[in-house]
Amino acid sequence: MKRWMFIVGLVWVPLAYAQKGSAPKGSVPKAESLLMRDELGAAKREIDVAIQDPKKAGRVYTWEVRAKIYRALLLMQEPGLVPLKEGAAQHAIDSYRQLMKLLRPTHPQYAAAEASIEELYSHYLATGAAAYQEDNYPEAINWFEAALYVKPDDSLSMTYASFACSSAKQYDKALVYHYQLIEKGLASENIFTRAMYTERMVNKDNEKALALIEQAIAHYPNNPTFLKERISIYTSERRLDEAKRELIATIKKLPEDPNLYLNLAAIYDNQGLEAMEAKDLEVARLRLDTAALYYQKAIAYDAENLVAHYNLGVVYINQAREYYDKARLMDYKTYQKRGEALESRAKSVAQKALPYLTRAHEIDSSDRDVVEALQQVSLLVGDKTQMQKYSNLLEQMPSDE
Repeated sequence: MKRWMFIVGLVWVPLAYAQKGSAPKGSVPKAESLLMRDELGAAKREIDVAIQDPKKAGRVYTWEVRAKIYRALLLMQEPGLVPLKEGAAQHAIDSYRQLMKLLRPTHPQYAAAEASIEELYSHYLATGAAAYQEDNYPEAINWFEAALYVKPDDSLSMTYASFACSSAKQYDKALVYHYQLIEKGLASENIFTRAMYTERMVNKDNEKALALIEQAIAHYPNNPTFLKERISIYTSERRLDEAKRELIATIKKLPEDPNLYLNLAAIYDNQGLEAMEAKDLEVARLRLDTAALYYQKAIAYDAENLVAHYNLGVVYINQAREYYDKARLMDYKTYQKRGEALESRAKSVAQKALPYLTRAHEIDSSDRDVVEALQQVSLLVGDKTQMQKYSNLLEQMPSDE
């Protein structure tokens, strides 16, 4: 009997050890020891196993060691640790939060855990900013989103994340952050501007851009960018009456902005030409006269404004052509009575264009459109010498084609 008991014992003992070895349990003290020796990879593996044990997962010590290991992984800059850092930003925060759940708020470790979370938040922001400066936008996004994991309502992290997403051309994701900031009442002028740009220029959605502009103006009523952007959208959509109303209202707020006068003049100018083509000459004259007035205002506030000088000169050319065309279409008898008077009036109007076109040429002598306009007005006023001068100049200039 003793022999059989001995044999059974020999069989039983290895089976017992096999069962014990099939379910390994990580050691928290061992993980801490590995951490102290800077063997972070081994420490991480050990604590990741230990945390699976429900008993160990209920102890303060376990979460304290786990938090320290993941914090060390995040803060150490050794290249070999990079593969181990995936998910570490959240694991570190989760560990400190779980640690705090197991402690009373008055416990010294509770305050230490709070301080560590704040330290990691600052680290995430700083690391994200460094990646952003190096144009590593995907990495920057990861770190800024890690900071948001710490503080989900933090406007700074959200703003930085939105900037990084825009720079990475992840526009849909950037818009999510933009709108979150707007809904929370935390959007800066820059955020509104970026959101408007994305909706208008990337998504081609002017209605959403206009809705954003309304919100932006409500928050920042004195920012001219939003007022001008609304005008730009109205103009691009040919909502010209609305554009004119906005321009006139904005001029009252910004009376020294030459671009506002220039844009208002351009609308009246185009509408005047449309009326001229429709043979509604009375309306055409009124609108072109109004355009000339606003071009002059633009020049008064910006004497170097090439577009205002050129456009004003062309207004006078178009007005002069009305009289020349009338005279040209007259029969001989009618021309004898009124033709010369009309041509004299046309020449007088065309003369008004000369100083503005000449000044435009002084501002930019390489502008072919200006030289062509000078050639035309020289013909209209009958100055053959000047007309030949500009014809020769045009031959020397590169073609626009």
